[in-house]
Amino acid sequence: MIQETVSSKCQISLPMKQSEILIMQSLGFVENGPCPSILSEKRNVRHKMQRDGRWHPPPPGVFKINTDGSSRGNPGYAGIGGVGRESDGNACFIFSCYKGIHSNNYMEALAICSALEQGLAMGWQRIICESDSQIIINLLKTHHLDNAHWRLNLVVQQIFQICCNLEFISFVHIPREWNRVADCLAKWASQFQGNWLLAEDMFG
Repeated sequence: MIQETVSSKCQISLPMKQSEILIMQSLGFVENGPCPSILSEKRNVRHKMQRDGRWHPPPPGVFKINTDGSSRGNPGYAGIGGVGRESDGNACFIFSCYKGIHSNNYMEALAICSALEQGLAMGWQRIICESDSQIIINLLKTHHLDNAHWRLNLVVQQIFQICCNLEFISFVHIPREWNRVADCLAKWASQFQGNWLLAEDMFG
């Protein structure tokens, strides 16, 4: 696999195959484009990520998803983004979807739900889910939904239903600076109101 770094004002570090990079470039993720650039500087990406803690691979046989939600106004134009990866760092799916006018917390939960649905559809059974939303991760861990908005409550219940079909699931809160890829994808969707999904079989 050719290692590349996605690097930009978003400070993304992400190992990608050449085919993934070409697809992302065609969608506008280039220098001076709607979302900051993809640089093809070769480096030991996996070593760099382990050193600065931005992304750690899951154990063998476990998949990891990173998600984020964005709302420009809270509520405002809103979108979700996420990436699902194997233990070797290969991206199996990447998505960026506009969802209309919604709150930030609702988007954070919907991003997790959408990523889990995609993972389950691909046959994943053991998943680590990382998000920079402390509020949503706490809801998922404690099940304390008494004060949650009804719409948010419904999405969280959907997440719990998906989890019943998994062998293993772990919800982990991470700092925003460790979640730059998903953050950039969500912001792209909320700003440019676009929708796309790249799945494993599209990478070639």
